[in-house]
Amino acid sequence: GCCVADGILVLNAMKSADGGPPRLGVTIPKKTGSAVVRNRWKRLIRESFRTQQHELPRGYDFIVRPKKDAAPRGEEVLRSLPRLASRAVNRIR
Repeated sequence: GCCVADGILVLNAMKSADGGPPRLGVTIPKKTGSAVVRNRWKRLIRESFRTQQHELPRGYDFIVRPKKDAAPRGEEVLRSLPRLASRAVNRIR
């Protein structure tokens, strides 16, 4: 697999065994903040994946977590996820 990051997210990518649609895993450490903040991060990351799933490359699994001290902003997460996914896939290839 491969790990890439920007100012908002850290994304780990790995080729999946079945070659099916992309799958998402979300991990939010307790250091990120209170339960309210952690749940907001989860909602934003899942929504970004749901709306852009068709743009992500098939046959890969992605694990996403927020960067330390990043603020949960929806627009930035929407832009960051597909950009990081394509960078990670290019590195794996």
